[in-house]
Amino acid sequence: DGRRLLQLNEGWAVHSIREPDTVFTGGIWDHFLALPDLAADDGRMLVVGSAGGTTKRAFAALRPDVAMTSVELDPAVTRAGRTWFGLTGPVVAADGRPFLRRTRESWDVVHVDAYRQPYIPFYLTTREFFELARSRLAPGGVLSINVGAAPSDPRMVEAVSATMRAVFPIVVRY
Repeated sequence: DGRRLLQLNEGWAVHSIREPDTVFTGGIWDHFLALPDLAADDGRMLVVGSAGGTTKRAFAALRPDVAMTSVELDPAVTRAGRTWFGLTGPVVAADGRPFLRRTRESWDVVHVDAYRQPYIPFYLTTREFFELARSRLAPGGVLSINVGAAPSDPRMVEAVSATMRAVFPIVVRY
């Protein structure tokens, strides 16, 4: 039917979706479009974990006013995004945590979409990482994370939320 899914390694997790006639996916990626509206200013967004570019493509079509910086660890995944998922524009090939350490830029939204069972980089779930991400937020900025967890096992979401509460005054789970 023209729908494309990016599944890596074991094929359990879906990392990107492309529908043939729309940028909407019918999944969690559609909800990310509202993130800039939660920040005090909605002009700049960092996405850590671009995968095949589902979020980047939707923002280019529906929220072109948001200046997006995309970071993806694996250049092969970015190439797949360009070939099969309509990914365009620059993508920084880097690991999210070292990228944040090196840059002095700030964003209104920092969105981490690099957690997907069974591949959750532990160093992107630590207090140190959340402190680093917070230091890169503009005043009134928002950190958002997509914690892919097994529906029947909330422990991952609970653990990440507890770590975030050590750094942020407000943590909301959805």
